This record gives sequence, structure tokens and C-alpha cells, in this order.
Amino acid sequence: MWAFGAGAVDAGGVAPVKLAELAAYGMHAKAPKIERLKGTRRVATLLATMRHLEGVSVDDALLLFDLLMATKLLARAGRDEEKAKLKSLPRLRKAALQAESALRAALDTPMTQPDRSAQAQDGSQSGVEPVVRVTTAPEVIARIAQVVPIEQLEAALAVIKEFLPAEQDDADLEWRAELTNRFASVRGFVNCSPTRSRGAAPRPARR
Repeated sequence: MWAFGAGAVDAGGVAPVKLAELAAYGMHAKAPKIERLKGTRRVATLLATMRHLEGVSVDDALLLFDLLMATKLLARAGRDEEKAKLKSLPRLRKAALQAESALRAALDTPMTQPDRSAQAQDGSQSGVEPVVRVTTAPEVIARIAQVVPIEQLEAALAVIKEFLPAEQDDADLEWRAELTNRFASVRGFVNCSPTRSRGAAPRPARR
């Protein structure tokens, strides 16, 4: 239909309502009746009808593209994103448990500990209150390492960071990335769309 080039004809001098009337007549009249029209009227009727059909074909193509996007592209991108998340859950769960164990070990470490060196010096004195000191950071790290080795803890934190979105990212970033990967599913349809075909050279009509 686009090969006829009806849409390229300048019809600016014709009122839109007149074009609509001619197109309506051409859509409902049978071929013999259109053939009996006078030359100018017949050409105008056929031209208006073809322009109308071109517009309808564009609408149908857009509806089809919308349906294709919703059922094949968007839905599949959403499913693939969910599958990827489910597949990665075991890694994330293991990393989260290791991080939780390390944090629990740090929280359970007393803030103060007996100062054994001071107690040794004052050991001869009776009735003296035990001397305490603040727990040092290396001691806390050593306590954590008893539960989760530091190398494993660093690897677990890297896994957790991998699944956390960056501050500038939004919730749909992964979904849009998967959507971009799935664009190949509809690339063929886009290449065949009327807007791409309009610029192509007209093909000879088949007889």
C-alpha cells in the first residue's frame, strides 16, 4: 500500500472533511461503482481512500507494536529480571548471614575487659576493686575473626554491595537494562514499520 505513495501527494488545498467524505465513499462502494466515476472524481476517491488506509495501517501497526512490547518485550524483561534475582538469592543469603554473624560477634564483645597487667601489680593489695580497660579495636576484630574469617567477611560485604543499587540509581534501573537487552526481539518489527518504509523507494505493484 505504501508503494502507491498516496501519502506523499499534497492535499493541503482540499478540506479535511471532503477527504473524509471521499474516503468513506471509497471504503463502502464496490469496485465497479468506483470505476464508473468520472476521471477526476475517480482519482480523488481512490487517492482519499488510499490515504485513509495508510492512516489505518499506521494505527494498526502501532497497536500491534504496543501489544508486542507488552507481551514479548516488557513481560519477558520482567520475568528475566525476577529469574536473575531468584538465582542470585543463595549468594546474597550466605553473605548476609556471614555479615550478621560478624556484627553479632562485635556487639557481644564487652566494651571493657579486666586489665591483667594492672591487677598483677596490685595483686598483693586486698580489697582493691578489679582494674578494667577499654576493649581495643584489634581485640574486636580478633573476636570477629573467630566467628567469620576476615577474608570471608570482606568477600561477603562485596557480594552485598554488588546487589545494592548506587545512590543515583532508581528502582527501575535493572528492569530498563534488561529491556535494552531484549530490544532485539522487536528490532525486526521496527525495521518493517511504515515510518521506515516511507523513505524507501516504491516497489512495483504486483499484478
